[in-house]
Amino acid sequence: MNKMIICLTFFASIMLTLEGLAQEASVAQKLIPKQYQKQFNIDSKRYLEYTNPAVTASGEAFNIWRAAEKRRYTNRHKDSLYSVYDSLNHLAWQHKVAFIKQNISSYASLYYFNQWFIRSSKFHPDSLQSLFLLMDKKIRATPLGKSVIASLKRKQLLQLNHKMPDFSFWTTQEKIERVVSLSDFRGKKNVLICFWASWCGPCVRNIPFLKQINLDYKEKGLEIVSISIDKDSTKWLTALNKYNMPWLQTCDLPAYTNNNSMCTLYEIYFIPQYFLINKEGKLVYQSILNEDNDDYTLLKETLNKVFAGL
Repeated sequence: MNKMIICLTFFASIMLTLEGLAQEASVAQKLIPKQYQKQFNIDSKRYLEYTNPAVTASGEAFNIWRAAEKRRYTNRHKDSLYSVYDSLNHLAWQHKVAFIKQNISSYASLYYFNQWFIRSSKFHPDSLQSLFLLMDKKIRATPLGKSVIASLKRKQLLQLNHKMPDFSFWTTQEKIERVVSLSDFRGKKNVLICFWASWCGPCVRNIPFLKQINLDYKEKGLEIVSISIDKDSTKWLTALNKYNMPWLQTCDLPAYTNNNSMCTLYEIYFIPQYFLINKEGKLVYQSILNEDNDDYTLLKETLNKVFAGL
């Protein structure tokens, strides 16, 4: 299991307090169909009361494990602490699943399914679909329900050995603006897609690693495409000048994607994430699906297999 990814997903989901979640639910209420709003308040409170104890305990265990990591305790201590966190995190997810199964007609079930389950890498799309289909048809037919259906369909496509969805983007590679499409490399090159951001510490730390990958495999037929999820193009362009990454660069902003979000297309909720697509356009590696480690051992092994004999 990639502990760096766990860290990112954890802070994206678990570290919100009960009060913070309640405030978020209150803001989201404006988007909830009027006929569900009153019951949503009641059910949302029940959901938080039911799940928060396990979520909080999981968060405390995670913080202790991270402290052990930073203090460079022995692997035995770190592993035992991680086991405690993993067990509590599993319990938290069990509570979330149980609430949905016990409240299939509640809009809160759909809301929190979209909030946590859709954004998690913990579940296979088939498992998510099965849980979603337990919900009342009227709930699934709401605008949010339809959004979840679209997300589930995208997740089904983003599996190993599946052909990846095409996309086009503007790049300023070598200071020349041009439009590039993923399909441009079909039958010609393998493509490593890297989702990152200038503000993401792990992403920036991985840049030397990506430079080495580029050096080792570019001449063999690898094309790297870095896609920033920065919301400020100035910060992104400043980072490009600072880090000098000699491969295709773009940003997931409307001006660079023709209003088609690549984060939405590839279901990106946390970074960094890496997708290796072969010449046939099929996904042969994905950092989350492959459960790669912090050194990306499996990515390097996959690259070696892809380019074996060249």
